[in-house]
Amino acid sequence: MSGLELLLPLGLIALLAVPAVVLLHMRHTTPVTRPVPTLRFWLATEPEPAERVRLRRPPLSALLLLQILIVGLIALGLTRPATARSLAGLDLRTEPQHLIVLLDGSTSMAATDTGGDTGGGTRFDAARERVLAELRGLREGDVATVLVLGTRTVSLEATDAGSLSALRGRLAGLPQPGGRADLSAALTLARDLLLPDLADRVLLASDGALTADPGVVAALGAPIEEIRVGGVGTGLAVANVAITDLTARATPGNPDQQQLYARLANFSAAPVRAPVVLTTDGIEAARRDVDLPPDGSAVELVWNLPAEVAQADVRLEVADALAADDRASLVLRQETDLALDVLLVSDAPRALRRALEVLPGAQVTVEASDSPVLATLGS
Repeated sequence: MSGLELLLPLGLIALLAVPAVVLLHMRHTTPVTRPVPTLRFWLATEPEPAERVRLRRPPLSALLLLQILIVGLIALGLTRPATARSLAGLDLRTEPQHLIVLLDGSTSMAATDTGGDTGGGTRFDAARERVLAELRGLREGDVATVLVLGTRTVSLEATDAGSLSALRGRLAGLPQPGGRADLSAALTLARDLLLPDLADRVLLASDGALTADPGVVAALGAPIEEIRVGGVGTGLAVANVAITDLTARATPGNPDQQQLYARLANFSAAPVRAPVVLTTDGIEAARRDVDLPPDGSAVELVWNLPAEVAQADVRLEVADALAADDRASLVLRQETDLALDVLLVSDAPRALRRALEVLPGAQVTVEASDSPVLATLGS
């Protein structure tokens, strides 16, 4: 019974019935009527005083104990006892709340942790399912605000049952925005969204890669609960290795040759030997095993390529947490009269768009980072 709590302690008043039960058993019972031939000799005896106390010591009988037990069980039932574990699963709040969710949608949330708490999906998918479960637990009168963090913060709001259902549907189909998330700016925005008439609750769903200014956290004015997802699963060889840079230049003194540079980094805590494959114009041109030191250390690779190579692809053949940064491509040469379709994904494309439009034959299309068009590119 460890951790037992009484939801209605006033029910213990029912225990006052125990003395009443005992008192009833202390009374003298009515004598049994028996027929006798004469009362002559009984009348000669000394009569019992009428003022004699009519109570006796309570008899220790099974009936008395049973009645006391019944009264105790009734009193216990009236107090509505519950253990701490069962109380944790009950929603005992009596006032409406305002749930503010900060859902991390940065690039690191695209990592896949095989065998971890993501169930083989991405960290963003796992965090989103946890957030949807929290939203399903809201009641009538509650308010919800969801901030999806990425290069640009997406805000979703709901104030009634209908809008809560619409919010859950929109969040379930929302693609991961990607990019770099600013947690300090999101917390500042959350502080402005606090509602004075409701119990504000701030929930952060992330893989722990985000950092915030401690001063901003202290000034929030509401406690922050964290949903942590991600971590190296049993099916992963390393946490993450990545191709962080890929560039090319003409070989000095040799116009018939160009040099390709690639920078590789290992963000795990242990050294990794990773196979690196170079493909030129769709044909495998080189393969080597590269030893990558731990803790973000980088290794640079150089290849000499013929001048007529039009495209080079470099990929890492390793099972890590984030497959998106295991491959990089670079266009080295194209005909000037060849049409160039450019898809620019940016929330502030003005300067970069002007730079791309000066390329010969370039047709630039701009899409925001949360555009639904991006979800169809991989199909």
